[in-house]
Amino acid sequence: MSNVSNENNKKTIMFNLTKRETHHTTNGYKKLVRKLRTNYQIISNKEEISKEKFQDADVIVFAGSRGLFTKTEFESMKLWLNSGGRIIILSGDGSETSNECNINYFLEEYGISINNDSVLRSVFHKYLHPKEVFIADGVLVPDLARKKANNINSNNKRPVLSKSLDNSKNNVIDKITIVYPYGSTLEVQRPSRPLFSTGIVAYPLNRPIIAAWESDTVQEVGGRRGRLVVIGSVDLFGDDWLDKEENTRVCDILFGWLFNEIDLDLTSDRQDSELVEFTPIPNIEAIGSTIKPCLQGIEEIPKDFTKLFDTTMFKFDVDVIPKVVESYETLGVSHDQLTLIPPQFECPLPKFIPAVFPPSMRDLPPPSLDQFDLDDNFAREDIRLAQLTNKCTLGEEDLEYYIGEAGEILGIMKDLSYGEKGAKNILFHIFKSIVDYKKTEIDNDDVYQVKGYEYQESSEYTIATPAINYNSMVDGPTIEATNLPIHLPKVDYISNKSREDKK
Repeated sequence: MSNVSNENNKKTIMFNLTKRETHHTTNGYKKLVRKLRTNYQIISNKEEISKEKFQDADVIVFAGSRGLFTKTEFESMKLWLNSGGRIIILSGDGSETSNECNINYFLEEYGISINNDSVLRSVFHKYLHPKEVFIADGVLVPDLARKKANNINSNNKRPVLSKSLDNSKNNVIDKITIVYPYGSTLEVQRPSRPLFSTGIVAYPLNRPIIAAWESDTVQEVGGRRGRLVVIGSVDLFGDDWLDKEENTRVCDILFGWLFNEIDLDLTSDRQDSELVEFTPIPNIEAIGSTIKPCLQGIEEIPKDFTKLFDTTMFKFDVDVIPKVVESYETLGVSHDQLTLIPPQFECPLPKFIPAVFPPSMRDLPPPSLDQFDLDDNFAREDIRLAQLTNKCTLGEEDLEYYIGEAGEILGIMKDLSYGEKGAKNILFHIFKSIVDYKKTEIDNDDVYQVKGYEYQESSEYTIATPAINYNSMVDGPTIEATNLPIHLPKVDYISNKSREDKK
């Protein structure tokens, strides 16, 4: 019952799948889902977006949406934020152009828009692709760096994001290094706040890449403020990049802020002054491929259109040959007739040489047959037991293996039932067979005659009496026979009896 109650008390994260998102619980965000599932409940939404559907979740995730939102859906998302809901939106490079999504129509109401560009690394560092950008100095909110150093809860082994803010002068603010793969920049205005920028190494310089918005009013029901987080790279928390650098810490901080587990001071000690205005540049590649006009201005076109062509720019004649001949005398070079240079053709293939010996054809490989050790399959039982004894030299460590292999050689395994083929079961079967053999006795009623004596087998000893033929003494005197007990070993008796039978 406690496990069920804990599961019901977990906060819920909903991943939207209605707009053909590139990243969700089963594609791109598997590691993220495993990480969040330890503390939160994860669900997916495949139905139409509505405020009623959002009531089942605490945070809604839109990761790489590739469909157009309707006005009704935008109204539902706006009502959800105004009622204290939380939304995180992740996009990629190219924004609306490549993804065919109109999410900027919704974000512009909160002072955020995703630019149609890409963030590049101007110098190589650790990652090969230019769009896999390493950013070491992009923190715009110092409180984010302060929240990076957190203690680990010994109960659930997850970072506990402290709500206390240390404003002492001796506190050292560490940087947060992240990898920003295949992302774009953001345009952020009030009331939203940028959290991270591209830094001074990536291009474009000092442009926002992560922004947040928080409602000014607190809702009466639940006492929460609506919060929105926008990230320009959908791969920032992807399976290939979540464990790189400190992307995991950024994930913990952002989701902790959305769930009110930490408090971020978004106003003090901000470094927005380092941000640079967004300045678009012309597409040089597109301009270079367009056709340029050869006539500038508006002039009257002559009736003879041939006058529009300037033939002096290019011509083909022999007017300069006399000047070339005179240059021989000027330079002091003899004017001789050119001689023919014999050509040398390269041979791309070796010369044809007839084969003296017939070609050696490649034989087929031998068939793939299983190899068997004939000694293991056809040797006698005593030889196989001797080989097994020589193999097991570790004493008690090989005892169970020795008993099992010996039982297999002696054919005991086939007499044992499934699940009872251990060493103890094999020894029990052997000792039981010995006891059954020892308990085998000859029937007590059988009497054997050997060399004039009658042998009668009993449970304790063997009795031998002289054999008398009473049929020949019918008319004679009465003879009374007395039994003389003679103790004979059972083994000797059986052996003597077997020799008599053979005779």
